[in-house]
Amino acid sequence: MKKAIRHLLFTVALLLCVVCGSSQVQAEDKTVTVTDGDSVQVQLQVGDTGKIIPFFTPVSATNPDSTADNSWDNDGYYDDYGNWYNEDDYSWEETQETPVRFTYTLREDYWEGDDHSVTIDENGNFRAVTSGTDTVDVYGYGASGAEVFEAEVYFTVSIDMSQVSLKKTKLTGYLFESGRSGDEIYYQAAKLEIPISSPVVLDENTMGLYIGCDSSDSDVWASASVSDNKLYLEVNASKKCSTVLTVTMGGREFKVHVTLRPVKIFSNSYLLEKGHSRKFTISGYSGKISWSSTNPGVASVSKSGVVKGRAIGNAVITAKMGDQRVGCAVSVTTAAIKKVCARGTYIGTNWTYSKPKRAQNGYYDCSALVWKAYRQYTKINFGSSSYPGTTKTESAWCRDHKKLLKGGFSYRKIQKMQLNPGDIVFKSDNLQTPYTTTSHVEMFTGYACIGYDYDGKPIVVDKWAARSDGYGYSFAEGSILARPSK
Repeated sequence: MKKAIRHLLFTVALLLCVVCGSSQVQAEDKTVTVTDGDSVQVQLQVGDTGKIIPFFTPVSATNPDSTADNSWDNDGYYDDYGNWYNEDDYSWEETQETPVRFTYTLREDYWEGDDHSVTIDENGNFRAVTSGTDTVDVYGYGASGAEVFEAEVYFTVSIDMSQVSLKKTKLTGYLFESGRSGDEIYYQAAKLEIPISSPVVLDENTMGLYIGCDSSDSDVWASASVSDNKLYLEVNASKKCSTVLTVTMGGREFKVHVTLRPVKIFSNSYLLEKGHSRKFTISGYSGKISWSSTNPGVASVSKSGVVKGRAIGNAVITAKMGDQRVGCAVSVTTAAIKKVCARGTYIGTNWTYSKPKRAQNGYYDCSALVWKAYRQYTKINFGSSSYPGTTKTESAWCRDHKKLLKGGFSYRKIQKMQLNPGDIVFKSDNLQTPYTTTSHVEMFTGYACIGYDYDGKPIVVDKWAARSDGYGYSFAEGSILARPSK
């Protein structure tokens, strides 16, 4: 019962310490005096030292008749060794004449394992070495080995935060793209690391550290964590900005000035003429950049970011900065097809969709867009030099002129970057009779790199003249796929 009450008192006291937060308590007197049955609570700071001193008041009675064994007293009797038997609780106790030996033992904690916040020697001298809690059990034994003294000392050790500082308070964070929705760009959190100067190692398990982080800019959100004497910050923003972060550790505030810069490649999609070169640029980043290509035989890239179109096809050019990447999907093509795709995109973006007026300037439907873009920059008119054809006549022309690609359309071909800009895909209501049931056509205009997977491989999405990125999902597997011009 006595132990249960002591543990309850300790729990209440520990909760009070947590509620009080990180207030630092410096013990004025490091000497801790305990009496038999005590449960003493002591608050220390790392580096404090002291000594536990048991104050033992033994039974004051003496043997009235040293020659008489087992002589009776009012409530007990003594034996030849001076031990006194107490009839009230049926136990033997040591008399004043019996010497007492004390032991000091750190109690093992199931959750903490062998880690302790204090050290203690055989004479009761202790030292606070790290934040946390520890319990020292003090026992006293008489000459006969009987236990005559028991006490508990509960230590709560905190850190003197006045000795803690940050080695950097001004940093630049980089925002790397994580995704897009239309023209809106989403960024990953900028990750920053600041070394901490501290007399002891600080980490997430440090008792009483209580880490918090606030930003002076309401549009910037940040979080903080500590591990192995390093402060880690994750800062989220949607644009270039500067903010002051107030980081709270152990009740003390630290100001960190952060400038955030979005890192961008000049474009995530580019059509490059075969034999031509283009210098790729990165904005928002001033550190070392490592360039690479997924298909150097199609598009090679130099150490300085100069990309050269070597063969018709597709590749992703990647700029790596630390463990982050940005990329551009490059399609190497001819000058004519580059103009066809640009014209088709312009029509699909700026002109008005109208079947009745599709032949007029400023208007289009799907087959008119393909016809107008190809007719203007190539000799291809799909069988009519004066009037746009239909999806049926255009698909039949591609069939008759052997412009179909084997296997037809599949989204896997997009993922493997096997479609080329200028390719056209026909939708049919019945793939068993595709040419007589063709109802729609779209022009493919290239790829866009929208990020990287966990293995560092680029993620690409398909682009279309008159549709939003990723429209390829709407085509049935096996739809008519044609390449009017190489």
